[in-house]
Amino acid sequence: MTKFVGVLLNIKNIVYNYKKRVIGDGIMEEWNELDSMCGITDDELTERFKEAVRIENEVKKIKGVPIAGYDEEKKTAYLEYPDGRRKYAAK
Repeated sequence: MTKFVGVLLNIKNIVYNYKKRVIGDGIMEEWNELDSMCGITDDELTERFKEAVRIENEVKKIKGVPIAGYDEEKKTAYLEYPDGRRKYAAK
């Protein structure tokens, strides 16, 4: 299992462990059970996720494996090969 998949599984666990509780007078407080146990802030988790994706993309380039991406201008997905060429998905 790659590090990237491991990160995605951790994020899935965080989403499913998100809880709500009443803290008086009907006020709801939301918290993430995993964060409360590990002390990881949402911002830190986001940065860790971005870094894991960046590292995984570098590994794929070294291995010669295409990287999936999304072109905002063309509004379509693509595969980017290590030589820089892009193959866009058919619409």
